[in-house]
Amino acid sequence: MRRLIGWLGVLALLWSGWWALASWGVSQGLTIAVEELRAQGWQADVGETQQAGFPLTLRADLSAVRLRAPLSGIALSLPSLGISAPAYWPGDVTLRLPQERLHLDLAQQKVSGRFERGRAQINLNPGINLQLQRLGFDSGSWQIEAPGGTIASASDLSLKMVQSAGDPLVYDLALVSTAFAPGNLLRRALSLPPDWPVVFSTLAADLSVGFDRPLDRAALTGPRPHPRAVLVRQADAEWGALQITATADLSISARGVPEGVATLRIREWELLMDLAQKAAGSEDQPGQMNFMLRALANMDGDPTTMVVDVAFRDGAMFLGPIALGPAPRLVLR
Repeated sequence: MRRLIGWLGVLALLWSGWWALASWGVSQGLTIAVEELRAQGWQADVGETQQAGFPLTLRADLSAVRLRAPLSGIALSLPSLGISAPAYWPGDVTLRLPQERLHLDLAQQKVSGRFERGRAQINLNPGINLQLQRLGFDSGSWQIEAPGGTIASASDLSLKMVQSAGDPLVYDLALVSTAFAPGNLLRRALSLPPDWPVVFSTLAADLSVGFDRPLDRAALTGPRPHPRAVLVRQADAEWGALQITATADLSISARGVPEGVATLRIREWELLMDLAQKAAGSEDQPGQMNFMLRALANMDGDPTTMVVDVAFRDGAMFLGPIALGPAPRLVLR
């Protein structure tokens, strides 16, 4: 018994030493990260840092976190930020957002947000390269506001990016938000009638993205990974009578130019056209355009539902033989 107690005491001392060393490493890592951001031209400030979590967790509680990007001038301000990881593997990191309001200063607009139980999770594969295994963000009810009113809100939000078991360069992405509600600013911009539904019945997406190189520690200092394939298995948005479903299978060149086909199924497509016209402040559709859209809708026998294939080829987008304009470049900056 005495020998067992002695061994337990030794293990406790070793674990305490490991926790102290790892906790110091987290503190040093945060300091180095802030200094590197400043060296790259960022404005980065942190008020106080408190270490906690003994014996099973490495935790750093930061206050008054402020970041400003060097070129865009976009700034983020958080009253607090919690960072934690299991003591046995610091590569599984959790970031806890404050319950108080956070502020984002864009180029021409200031917005603020509140996320109930908002947290981001980063899971890295053990090893020298620290390849990304999983990236996620979850929140309870959330709300984004601007000085003139509410932009959007929802009862929850879940974003996940998980490395595929079959190919380490492919990541499966999923988005789900329940009771997503455009705020009064968006409703006013779209000139929605008072009886238009407040919330989306469905807002979800399921897709995969393949990259040209691993998402690991080398990507932070070396060449950035860029998407080379996008497979949208299904994306759904349902808002009142309006329902949009999308699928796509695209390959992407080294210059970020997509090639492939995206299919859109739009129920009550005329409502979508009305919303787009009101948002753009334009008048009624030209007669020729209206005739073409109605002809597309009637092709499947249901004039209220339109199914269209948008082709991406030669750096442009096409609806059948009709060129819609240049295709967007899909490049990570």
